[in-house]
Formats: sequence, C-alpha cells, structure tokens
Amino acid sequence: MKLEIMKRFFSAALLIAIFVSFNAYAADKVNTKECKIQTSVASGHCKAKVMNGLKEEAGVVKSDVCLTSKVLTVNYDPNKTTPEKIARKVQTLGYTASVVKAACCDKSKTASATKAKSCCDKTKAKVNAKGCCDKTKVLK
Repeated sequence: MKLEIMKRFFSAALLIAIFVSFNAYAADKVNTKECKIQTSVASGHCKAKVMNGLKEEAGVVKSDVCLTSKVLTVNYDPNKTTPEKIARKVQTLGYTASVVKAACCDKSKTASATKAKSCCDKTKAKVNAKGCCDKTKVLK
C-alpha cells in the first residue's frame, strides 16, 4: 500500500517538474522586436543609469548604449511595451530620447533582403548586417 502511494507521489512530482520546465523554456522564446533610440547619454555612468532604469520597464528584454553614437538599442516584447514608452522612460531618467525609425526590422521574422532594400531606398538608408533598414547610416 505504501509503495503504491509513493509511486503516485513521485509520478505527480515528475509531471509537475516537466510542466514547470516546459513553461520556463517557453518563456525564454518570446518574440522580440528591436528599436533604436537617439539619446543624450554621454558617459559610462549615464549608460549604466539608463540600462539599470530600463530593467524596471516591463517588456524590456535587453538594452545597450553605444557611447560613440549615443544610440540606445533595445530588444523588447511588443506585447508589453513600445519604443515610445521606452523613450519616455529614458526621458524620466534625465536624458533626451527620440525613437529612430528603422523600418523593416522585426526579429520575430526574417526580414527579406528585397523588402529591406525597398524600405531603405525610400529613406536613403543602408541595409545593416541583419537585413534591416538602418537610418543611422544614411547613404549620400
């Protein structure tokens, strides 16, 4: 009798462990988008302040600031936030922030080279390594 109860207990525990593991794995596979925000961030201290502040913003998955160009690159969950909300958060931290419109870049889908080139031709921007239209590199 006790052996039967123990078998049921371990079977239930195993099923729960599998369920929890699957949900954790699924949570890591969020479709994200990338946005670029022009900022006034000028130093390593400013960069750390912005990146730490964005950790509080729901939906922000990853962020980095290029100090040379002062461009903040953010990977975010579009179901939880928007580039405009992210820019407003940067502004509340004391920096200027304006979203750089980089058309055709959606990390949840593979951007087609033809579509990216078409978008870039309209804006006179350059296609970057990810096949996205990068307005920070405008062609002359």
